[in-house]
Amino acid sequence: VGVVKVGGEVARALEGVPEDVAANAALDALARRGRVDEAVELLERLVRGQEAATAKFSLSEPVLAVMVDAVASVDGGREMARLLAAASGTEAVQLFGLEWRVVEGDGDGGTHRQKPTALPDNDRVSEITAGLVFLGVAATGFSLEVIDSVIHQSTILPTTMLMMAGGLVVGDRYFGSGGIYRSVAGGLTRLLSFDPARECRVDAAAFLVAYLLGIPFVCFRPDVGEILKNHSTTMTYMKPHLGHPKVFRLYLTWILGGVAAEASIDGRLIESGSERALQLCTEARKQQLLSWSDQEVQDKIMASYGQAQDLLQRYREMHIKLTQRMLEGATAGECVAFLESLTAN
Repeated sequence: VGVVKVGGEVARALEGVPEDVAANAALDALARRGRVDEAVELLERLVRGQEAATAKFSLSEPVLAVMVDAVASVDGGREMARLLAAASGTEAVQLFGLEWRVVEGDGDGGTHRQKPTALPDNDRVSEITAGLVFLGVAATGFSLEVIDSVIHQSTILPTTMLMMAGGLVVGDRYFGSGGIYRSVAGGLTRLLSFDPARECRVDAAAFLVAYLLGIPFVCFRPDVGEILKNHSTTMTYMKPHLGHPKVFRLYLTWILGGVAAEASIDGRLIESGSERALQLCTEARKQQLLSWSDQEVQDKIMASYGQAQDLLQRYREMHIKLTQRMLEGATAGECVAFLESLTAN
């Protein structure tokens, strides 16, 4: 604790306090005051110092939660990587990075039981377009009905428009291929629905997969730009021994974690998007971080999707409980502490 400058009253208050308690109090105080870099530096020094000590430093779960939230509030990718790397040297963090070896071995198939043959369809653009067209026709019809009643004119055009729009969709559902109905229904669902349970299930899957794989950006949804921006940090602090291809395999599994979770609900993608996996590989090849061929890209994406499915199946109960915690409004730090508490129990 001597690495932290404290005032006289604080110093007197800490006299006689066990070192772990005093150290956790100092970390908590620094994090709550927004002195993120100092808090992370102190944790790193405490972890390094335990090598020469007779007992290991014990980071408390509440303090871990406060520190994660403090780092997340400043959008500090580098600081989050440093924090989780240092915390992994304490008994408080056992789950982070536990499953990074999914990219070891044959490099293609991983350990999933049955290799998937295709990613779930993501017809976001076509469905939203169909939904907007249907809403536009319906709104126009209703507007004309209102105008006719105001100006005391009678015309069959509004009624005809509404009947044609509704009849086309209903007829396609029961007597046609169902493609138009599915597109319109899917578009309306995307535009009008609010499903926090579905959203939290996707977010919890992405969070859990990232945490298991040791990807330090657990507080954020997978985003291609953020991944590439923070890639050098990941290589420096977390996985320098793996090399670019295997680290990108971790990224792909993370991206597809939310996809696997959402597809398991009803086969449709509303909150997640499988297209980000291909976008990441395309941008990484442009930046010469990857040299995969087009076929290799497809193979890696499918293998990563299978690994995401396996991880979520293996940690199914943990995923369900984390989803509930997110629905209750848990912060990123509270989610980290919660996952570690499940591991401890």
